[in-house]
Amino acid sequence: MIGAGPAGLTATRNLVHAGFRVDCYDSQHEVGGIWNFLNESSSIHESTRMISSKRLTEFSDFRMPREYPHYPGHRQAFEYLKSYAKHFNLYPHIQLGQSVESVRLAERAGQADSTERSWVVRTNRQSEAIRYDGVVVANGHHSSPLWPEIPGLRANTGSGERFAGEVIHARDYRSREILRGRRVLVIGAGNSGCDLAVEAANYAKSASISMRRGYHFFPKYLFGAPLDRCGENMHRWKIKSVLNGSVYRWITKMCLLATVGKLESTGLPAPDHKLFESHPIVNSKMVDCVRNGKLKVRRDVRRLDGHRIDFTDGSEAEFDLVICATGYKPSFPFLDPAFATSRLVLNMFDPSIEGLWFIGLIQPDGGIWQLADYQSQLLAKYLQRRQTEGHDNRWLDSLISSGATGSPRHDRTRYLASPRHAFEVDYFEYRDRLKTLIRKLH
Repeated sequence: MIGAGPAGLTATRNLVHAGFRVDCYDSQHEVGGIWNFLNESSSIHESTRMISSKRLTEFSDFRMPREYPHYPGHRQAFEYLKSYAKHFNLYPHIQLGQSVESVRLAERAGQADSTERSWVVRTNRQSEAIRYDGVVVANGHHSSPLWPEIPGLRANTGSGERFAGEVIHARDYRSREILRGRRVLVIGAGNSGCDLAVEAANYAKSASISMRRGYHFFPKYLFGAPLDRCGENMHRWKIKSVLNGSVYRWITKMCLLATVGKLESTGLPAPDHKLFESHPIVNSKMVDCVRNGKLKVRRDVRRLDGHRIDFTDGSEAEFDLVICATGYKPSFPFLDPAFATSRLVLNMFDPSIEGLWFIGLIQPDGGIWQLADYQSQLLAKYLQRRQTEGHDNRWLDSLISSGATGSPRHDRTRYLASPRHAFEVDYFEYRDRLKTLIRKLH
C-alpha cells in the first residue's frame, strides 16, 4: 500500500479485514495525507473546510462524531482519520516516515516450472527491496502542482518580462496573513480558487480572480440541508433517472436561481456549458463578494511584466501577489514513466498489468473518502474470489470490466475536455456501480 491518507487508510482496513497481509508506506510521520495541516506537503490551508457533507464523506463502517458540523474543518477531518486508524488497529500495518522510491514488476520461478509475477518495492529506509504479490497505489492526486503557461509568470521569457511580485501555487498557501496589505490576483476558479478568492476579498488590500470561463455556482445548503444530502434524496427517490436530462437541468437551474441568483447580473461571466458538464463549484460566498464589489472578476491572464498584469480583454492592473489555483497533476514517481492512467477500468484496474491497483484516483462531485472505501471493498472481494476460484479468473475480469461501460468518466454524463475532468465521476452513479459489483462478488 502506497499512502496513508484517507484512501490508503480505508484500503488498508478493508484488505486487512479480508485476511490479507498489508504493509502500508507513507513518507510522513502521521497518517492523514493532505488533511494533516502540519504535513509540509499538505495542500490545504488554515481555514480549509470540506465541500462534501460529513454523512456522504465518512467511511461506511465508521461514522463521524455527532458533534461535527455538516461540513467539518481540516482539524476535525484529521482527528477523524487518526481515530479511524486507531479504531481498526491500522498503525501496526503502517510504516510511517518511509517513502516508496520504486515499484517494478519482476518474475519468480513457481512450482512445476511455471512463472509467477511479483512486485519489487524499494523505499528510502530499507537496504533491500521487498517482494509483494500486489501493490495498491493510494498516494492521492492533489500534491503535484499544475502551473499555467503564462509569459512572465515564473521565469524570464527572454524579452525582459517577469513578474516583480510574489507568485505561489494554491498548494503553498497556508494562512491569510500572506494576503494582508497586498493586491492579490487568484488565477483559477475551481473550488480551491474560489475559496482563496473569498479569503482575499476579506483580508487583502484588493482582490481579483481570473476566470477562463463562466461556471455554475452551487450553495452549500439547499432547502436547509447540505447540498449533497439533497442530491442523495433525489437519487434515492430516482428523480434524476425518471426525468428527462433537460428537465432535470431545468429544475436544478430554477433552484440555483432562487438560492444563488442570476450570475451575469453580479459581474460573473455566464457559463459556457450546461449544468453538470463540469465539476461543481460549491461556493455561494464568492458570488456575494463579487456582487458587493469586494472581488473583481477578470478574464484570462495574457502576460505579467513588473507589477502589471495584462488580461485578454485588453484591461490591465497592478498586483503584488499571484496565487495560481490551477489544479494538480497525478504523480507516480515510483512507477515506470510510460504508465498511463487513461486505460484504468473504474479508475482502479489496469487490464494489461496484473497486481497493480489504484484507490482514490477519482474526482467525484461528492465525498471522495466514501467512494474510496467502496473501491477498496470491491478490491478486497475481487482478490478473495481470485484466490478461491483458482487459476481460471476470466469471469471475474469480465465482471470487473463490465463495471465501466466505455469510459471511466461514465458515459451518462458529458464533461468538458480539460485536465480537471481527467478523473471525474458522477458520485451516485459511480457509487452504485461499485456497490453492485461488491454484491455480485459476495
